[in-house]
Amino acid sequence: FAPLRRGDPSPIGGTVSYRFDADLVTFEQSTIATEHTNVVFTGTTAWGHDSALRFHVVSGDWQESDEVLAGIITDFGKHTGPVPFGGRGEFDGGMTGPFNGSGPRVEGLFSGEDMRAWDTLWGDGSAHIVVEDSYVTVSDAVVRSGDSEMRVEGRFSLGYPRDDNGEELDARFRITKRDLAGLRHAFKLDVWPVSGAFTGEFHLTGAYEHPFGFGAMTIDDAVAYGEPIQRGTASLLFDGNGVRLDGITMNKATGTVTGAAYVGWDGRYSFDVEGQHIPVERIAAFEMPQATPSGLVEFTAAGSSTFDDPRYDVKFRVNELSIDEEPVGLVTGTLALRGTELNGEAEISSPRLAVTGTGRISLGAEWTGDLLFRFHDSSLDPYVHLFAPKLAPYTTAVANGSIRVSGALGDIDRMVVDATVDKVDMTLFDYAIHNAQPIRLTLDQHLLRVQDLQLVGDDTQLGVSGTIDLHDERIALRANGNANLGILQGFFRDVRGSGRAVLAAAIDGPLYEPVFSGSATIDRGRVRHFSLPNALDDINGTIYFDSRGVRLDDVSASLGGGRVQFGGRIGLDGYLPGDLNITVRGNSMRLRYPENIRSMVDADLAIHGNVKTPTLAGTVTVRDAAWTERIDPSGGLLDFGGRAREETAPDAAAPPLLLRFDIEVLVPSTLRIENNLARLVASADLQLRGTYEHPLLFGRAQVDRGDVTFEGRRYIVTRGNIDFTNPTRIEPFFDVEAETRVRVPNQTYLVTVRAVGTAEHLQPELSSDPPLPSADVMALLFSDTRPDNNGVNDAEIRAMQSQNRDELDRDILRTRATQLLASPVSSEVGRIVEQTFGVDSFQLTPSFIDPYSQSTTRFNPSARVTIGKRISDRAYLTFSRSLNSSSNDQILMFEYDESDRFSWVFSRNDDSTYSIEVRVRHAF
Repeated sequence: FAPLRRGDPSPIGGTVSYRFDADLVTFEQSTIATEHTNVVFTGTTAWGHDSALRFHVVSGDWQESDEVLAGIITDFGKHTGPVPFGGRGEFDGGMTGPFNGSGPRVEGLFSGEDMRAWDTLWGDGSAHIVVEDSYVTVSDAVVRSGDSEMRVEGRFSLGYPRDDNGEELDARFRITKRDLAGLRHAFKLDVWPVSGAFTGEFHLTGAYEHPFGFGAMTIDDAVAYGEPIQRGTASLLFDGNGVRLDGITMNKATGTVTGAAYVGWDGRYSFDVEGQHIPVERIAAFEMPQATPSGLVEFTAAGSSTFDDPRYDVKFRVNELSIDEEPVGLVTGTLALRGTELNGEAEISSPRLAVTGTGRISLGAEWTGDLLFRFHDSSLDPYVHLFAPKLAPYTTAVANGSIRVSGALGDIDRMVVDATVDKVDMTLFDYAIHNAQPIRLTLDQHLLRVQDLQLVGDDTQLGVSGTIDLHDERIALRANGNANLGILQGFFRDVRGSGRAVLAAAIDGPLYEPVFSGSATIDRGRVRHFSLPNALDDINGTIYFDSRGVRLDDVSASLGGGRVQFGGRIGLDGYLPGDLNITVRGNSMRLRYPENIRSMVDADLAIHGNVKTPTLAGTVTVRDAAWTERIDPSGGLLDFGGRAREETAPDAAAPPLLLRFDIEVLVPSTLRIENNLARLVASADLQLRGTYEHPLLFGRAQVDRGDVTFEGRRYIVTRGNIDFTNPTRIEPFFDVEAETRVRVPNQTYLVTVRAVGTAEHLQPELSSDPPLPSADVMALLFSDTRPDNNGVNDAEIRAMQSQNRDELDRDILRTRATQLLASPVSSEVGRIVEQTFGVDSFQLTPSFIDPYSQSTTRFNPSARVTIGKRISDRAYLTFSRSLNSSSNDQILMFEYDESDRFSWVFSRNDDSTYSIEVRVRHAF
């Protein structure tokens, strides 16, 4: 908005068509134009004394148009000044009356765009106006800008102050959603830091700069002194010297602020307000990116002064303050502003914190001040965890001391910080340390100096000293003494440590690219990570620090009773581990991994890559491994692999370990399965790939030899392969075959069971020699009976079974269901008998039929008890008998494996006959 150009000549051009006589001048359609204004007019005038003119004005700059009009009226003898008004638009109306004396009367319809007044942009609008006697009377005026609307009715002086000392303003305003920043600027209240969407109604009279009147206002989505407020309301009273705000109510979340205020046009103010139940987390001044505070604020504030020399007093209280759900306690305090100096004091009181603070701050350009904080028996660890979450959760620290901050608070070059910790007691899980004498830390002219930092504890006497230059960004620290490895527990939440390290180290050079030097000699150390089944014991050796990182050439330990030798290097990225190039060689390590497996392994491994995504590669050779966990099957013969795997939800609190695998696992016939059901020997050549969170396994495992006892029957494993080929998850593919002999009166059957497929889709196959249908084979396996056991020839039995096949299948399913229900009971009975009498297996097995029953067309469920005892690695004795048969159907069998290829079996059959069998195994 250009400043007024009073008195500056404005070039005018145009065409005037007129005729005149002694009394009257008549204008035909004529045009007058300036650079930004075009006027078309017609009418008459009695030589300037009595006029009647119609005109239409199109203006690109209302300020220029008004200046031209004011100049014409002034030249005709009526001094008139322009109105500070800008924009563009049109005016259609007429002018009557004399050009001199009382002046002409102008009336018409006005429309404008981008209108400006009092150095404020108001928007687009329209109105009916009457200009007379240096006043403009406005009716039906509407001004819109965006979503805001302002309606105006009243009279406004054209220029001020008036020569006749008349009033300059008598108008009513109705405003909706107007930007308060523009209104404040129009009334010269820019120093009042309040913004928002303004809605209100006012009636103002008197002078422009000293109005009288009244009204009411509402401000939505306001920001006052940098603090967001949802809504504020007040009634207004204009007294000529300022505006009084009564009944102030401001809503902030669940809290309210009430009070009254006065703002004078001369820059004076006064206020008295009270706040209740304001949530701390909704106060902008308390926002912290690292943590979220909570609590309720109460305060009272009052002041009376000028904006240039403010004065006010505040008394505040924060109830149940907490930070990220860590309780802080009750906070109380006062603030007093006098001009540019702010004085205050505060106190925190709770069972875990006792902190007081006093000080003053000069609010000038440099923000100089002097602040003192004292803390007594205060627990610092909950709040340190907020800013260092990787610290172990069981680390505690209780301290006494003080911190003093003075100088130019806004300029670290001229700020001095002096901290003294008189006493600090720290507990790192189960390891305690404390300071030997008061700790001094000072910051002066960008130089942080560490003095007298000495920590003592069991096997710990460690001193740290040196400086950190924040201006030149250089560091020079020294650490000497003994340190217990229990200190690790304070920095790694999943690690427990013990043992002693003799430390002589230094950190020098650029602050963000430091150079380490020195060494740490570890004596009888022990480190245990919660996620690992074994601890590293008897750690001995020296770790060397140099410009390239940490060197591990002389460190050994014991893992599971075996020796482990470490080598290689850990690169440093600033102060944190970076690139890894570590070798780990271990021999005869006894591990408890995987779960329920005890093994002894040799390992030749390497860890390389960045610490954020390391890779573990190498070879693990299993020298001996045994799985001895008891199995209580609740399903059928093939349910060991057929049951779906139970997924265990990961611990949401545990951070993911981004470790990749590239390991070859060799098992040269050293995996043994020895439990109540199986004795197997297996070998494998596997590759472990993927990540720690999503491991993948490839390769083949092969059963070399063994036997399985299930539901009273001993199966010899003749072949067994397990392949791992799935590229997305660990999913074994089974191809296992086992055989057993079933003896019935006058006949011995060789039954072969084969399972092929994955654990979730295992396909069983049953066959026998002599051959029988699958249902008959199941009858043999689970009831020791054959179809012709009552002397009926095979053809008749086959015909009968064909006629009753559906009924036969239903009986099989019903009986297997009975076995499933009885299995938990028989399993628990078997466990007790085995532990009491020292037998290897005791099983109470429901069977399909009694082989000595007279019924052959329907199954007759019964039960059979089977007792097994391994006499030696090569000899096994089995006794079996039906519980509800009246006949002497006992089976006694003695099996002896002469070698892997040759074995023989001596048996007493259920028909009281005896037999001896010789087995020779030959692989084709």
